[in-house]
Amino acid sequence: MPEYLFGRAFWPGAESFASVTYTCSHGITPGVAVLTINPQAAPYALSGDLVLDDGAVRITIPRCKVDKVSARVDGNGEVWDLVILDRRWRWRELGGISGTYNQVDPSGQVIPWTERTPKQLAELCLQAMGETRYRINLPFVAVNPPVQWDHTPPAQALSSLAESLGCRVIYRLDDDSILIAPQGE
Repeated sequence: MPEYLFGRAFWPGAESFASVTYTCSHGITPGVAVLTINPQAAPYALSGDLVLDDGAVRITIPRCKVDKVSARVDGNGEVWDLVILDRRWRWRELGGISGTYNQVDPSGQVIPWTERTPKQLAELCLQAMGETRYRINLPFVAVNPPVQWDHTPPAQALSSLAESLGCRVIYRLDDDSILIAPQGE
């Protein structure tokens, strides 16, 4: 182990970094990394894995995408800012999910073929989002929530469902998975 730690970043094709920041928060909005690099003749990749390393811990943020690039001049000369989104960027580009669930008949009884638990609804959304690695921890509800999705973006449907149950959608960097859990847990 080195006597001191220093940050390093790796992006496919990027040759020299001036600085890197990454902000990751709960929810369906992609985390954002800003890579400030020195101008270079060779092209950098528009997608790939972003790797952050401080000499003790290495974090790989998979399947990222360059969202914007801008050039500016700072105290050291010209630099380029690459705005990179974590893999949640894909969720914005998916189609929609449709379905009518937990609907009641005129007598107030749930129509059996529409009945889905919150966990089943969350699984429908996650599958429509192409997610295979997830854990769902939703609180017990006495009555399954009525849902009507009409070409609703699946990430938005999942976020609304989670929020209605006091939960959050959480992207877990440690194992590249999704967790749905109550706030504060």
